[in-house]
Amino acid sequence: MIPKIVVEKMDMETNIEFICRFVNPEFNRQNKTRPFAERTYLLYPELRGKILDTMNDEEIYNTVKPSVEQAFIDKKLEIDSRIEELQSAFDKIQYELMTNLINTFEMEWPEELDIITCYVGCISSFPRNVITKKFFISYEKDMDMLMMVSIHEINHFVLFEKWKQMHGYNKENEPSYPETLWFLEEMAVDPTLNIPCIQNVAPYPQKAYEQFYECMIDGISAEEHLINMFANRSSMEDFLNTAYDFIDKNKELLM
Repeated sequence: MIPKIVVEKMDMETNIEFICRFVNPEFNRQNKTRPFAERTYLLYPELRGKILDTMNDEEIYNTVKPSVEQAFIDKKLEIDSRIEELQSAFDKIQYELMTNLINTFEMEWPEELDIITCYVGCISSFPRNVITKKFFISYEKDMDMLMMVSIHEINHFVLFEKWKQMHGYNKENEPSYPETLWFLEEMAVDPTLNIPCIQNVAPYPQKAYEQFYECMIDGISAEEHLINMFANRSSMEDFLNTAYDFIDKNKELLM
């Protein structure tokens, strides 16, 4: 079973909810993995200075909503055009890409998960849901960037399904920062995607978050540890289990 990648327009309400989350001061205090608010103010400069610590969720929503509504009006043609470009690009490579990814992870893809959905809107960071197999990107980035990001997110989906087959997963919500499985998904991007069978099909070099290359453990970077584990694996199960244990042991250094 090989899933199909489908590109669709993001629902405006979903887009509003994402922007509300990214500018929410409390969210930014709890999640420092990326500069969510600053990225959002670059995309929606009219919001800078309008989101205050004293605001509740409803006040943030009412402040954000008009900006997103206007963006959907002003950028409609660009969003629609980007959707067509992305779908065309995926149509050319998706079967070989997904086949090679699934084979790399030494797994069978679940029959019931026949669609991976990419939603295009006007957002400043690119979230995903590994349970529903949906990810969200933004129209204004160039095609190489969007393809690189998309393949990064799809890799999360494949790894998550492999992990489920190995260990099960009964939680209602997907793995999130600072859970060990979240770190594994993010750090595995470099070794599992920068291999010939992937790069020959989708030549978009991949990197994990910079913090994983900067964090030194036993004289080499944390990311290099995972790259070496992947190169020396006896199986994908061996790599994922070894990497998970390494991350769990050193998570305080990675945060």
